[in-house]
Amino acid sequence: MERTYELVYVVRPDATEQQVADLHSQVEQIVGRMGGTLEKSDAQAAFGGRRKLAYEIGHHKEGIYVLEVIKGGGALVHELDRRLKVTDGLLRHLIVRVDEDQIKAERARTKWASAGSPAR
Repeated sequence: MERTYELVYVVRPDATEQQVADLHSQVEQIVGRMGGTLEKSDAQAAFGGRRKLAYEIGHHKEGIYVLEVIKGGGALVHELDRRLKVTDGLLRHLIVRVDEDQIKAERARTKWASAGSPAR
């Protein structure tokens, strides 16, 4: 089953644009190899690019935020998580399923429609 995920990762603040682009292409290759699609990628507009961190991570007070929207399965997410954990220059990453709320709302709407309107 294909689901939608948001991948947010924070790169070291001293990383060059080329290093950020290389990391993006690495993510893109993993997604392509695992049969997923990269819907959207945004390094600058996602969170303003380079931002101050809420707390210090490994002696870094700033980081470059990158947002990627990915469609794929659970194996893709597992492989991305595994690879990003050992990537140099990456401070943190987070993968979140974003279509879950949409699915719950559709189920509730279908259940409500099949039950008919309530008696008043």
